[in-house]
Amino acid sequence: MSAKAKAMFGERLKANDYQSLLQKKSVSEIAAYLKNNTYYKATLDGINETQIHRGQLELLVRMDLYNRLSRLMRYYSNKKTQFDLFIIAKI
Repeated sequence: MSAKAKAMFGERLKANDYQSLLQKKSVSEIAAYLKNNTYYKATLDGINETQIHRGQLELLVRMDLYNRLSRLMRYYSNKKTQFDLFIIAKI
C-alpha cells in the first residue's frame, strides 16, 4: 500500500500548478489546464472544456479522488473502520 500511495502522491498538483491555476480567468481555462498539464488528463478526457460547468468539473475531480482512494483501499487488509468510512463519505 505504501508504494502505491507514494506513486499517487507523486502525481499530485504541485505549487507551480496552483500558481498557474490562479492565473486562469474562467472555468474553461482551468479545465483546459487540468486536462492538458496534470494527471487529471485521463479523468477529463472526452469533456469539452469550453462548455464545462464549475459543478461538473468539481464532480469529476471529486470522483477522481474517490477512485484513487478506492484503489488504495484494495491494499488495506483490515476491516473498514469508522475513519475509513468517514473519509470516503466526505468525498
